[in-house]
Amino acid sequence: MTKVLTTGRLGKEFRDAIRNEKEHIEVVYTDEPSTADIAGVDCLACFSVSGNIDISGIKWIHSFGAGADSILRRDDFNPETILTRTVGRLGLRMGEFCLCHILNYFQHTFRLYENKRVKKWETDYPVSLKGKTILILGTGEMAKGIAQALHPFQNEVIGVNTSRSETDNAFSACIQFGDVKSVASRVSCIVNTLPLSHHTEGLLDKQFFGLFQRVLFINVGRGKSVVTRDLISCLEASNIAYAVLDVFEDEPLPFESPLWEHPDIFISPHQSALTDIHDIVESFHEAYRLMQLKERNYLFVDTKRGY
Repeated sequence: MTKVLTTGRLGKEFRDAIRNEKEHIEVVYTDEPSTADIAGVDCLACFSVSGNIDISGIKWIHSFGAGADSILRRDDFNPETILTRTVGRLGLRMGEFCLCHILNYFQHTFRLYENKRVKKWETDYPVSLKGKTILILGTGEMAKGIAQALHPFQNEVIGVNTSRSETDNAFSACIQFGDVKSVASRVSCIVNTLPLSHHTEGLLDKQFFGLFQRVLFINVGRGKSVVTRDLISCLEASNIAYAVLDVFEDEPLPFESPLWEHPDIFISPHQSALTDIHDIVESFHEAYRLMQLKERNYLFVDTKRGY
């Protein structure tokens, strides 16, 4: 019998779903787990847990989110711990979110909304998405979902990863981060899906954004990957024409943040790919099955690389 402790948002739903499926798994829910509660379990399953609790002795942690940086970046995280994450249909949802905003941008939707508000009749010719070059930072499951959503438009979708290998036929090509300069002149849209790690924190700065001219920038990765002041500066310099931000360095986004007032920034409250209980249960069961077989796949986080 595998004993699992769960807590926080969707914890009760997770407990009930596993119980109803009659697996050889016992799930215990608690509102505020203690170190003593964790000591007797085989797995911790949640989005995050209080920093006052020592998680160093846990053999397996399953993250309810696709990103697991809130666990990985803890001082008490043991790199020997098996860390798995939730994927489910999150890539599909993220793809739909990005496609919506890419089309809004090229179809001038927000300008038309404003024209309607002031009763202004003015033709604003849409720009076809066909043939545009989209740069996706990252080539993981979320990036694949975005690339697949763009397929009908016959785009050039370039993935950026550390190996330059084409990890999926969703991408036209894959390049390394250092090679971005070679394609920057033809890029119309950049989508960031990178996880947060020591390598990606502050990676998207003035030097990076300065490579482009009048591109759409969408961030569905992590807020701390972007240097906010540089983003604003590059909007003013027209390196970036418009930014869609779903993630931020501090969440909720503080009331005093200059991002709220900027006319060329769209803000959404970290909802590009909301996790539901079906995603969690599906990914948990698959991770559990593979662990029994001593196999691994994309659900298993490489704790040294951070994703």
